[in-house]
Amino acid sequence: MGMRAKTALGGDSMKTIRTLALILAVGVAGPPLVQAQAGPPPTQERPMDRPMKRELPPEAQELLKRQREEMRALRKKHMQERRALRQKLHQERQQGLPPASPEKQSL
Repeated sequence: MGMRAKTALGGDSMKTIRTLALILAVGVAGPPLVQAQAGPPPTQERPMDRPMKRELPPEAQELLKRQREEMRALRKKHMQERRALRQKLHQERQQGLPPASPEKQSL
């Protein structure tokens, strides 16, 4: 009787009404709040409205070109090493040699 006596008449229905009012308020206020935080929805831009792409300064272009060449050389070297290892393994299998022990194999 302790808890029931303290609540007003219709206390459960008030909770339900408050919950429904809160859901309604979130549903109504939600989209404008999200739009205010995220900005307006994106619009379809015409190609003329978009700014032109900027080119990198010459120093940056040279650096980028040098890095690409270095990566290409490293990739080529890596592929050659892998090819050599595959050939070595293939030859060992053809000769019937047992595979090297895990302690002696290097990655």
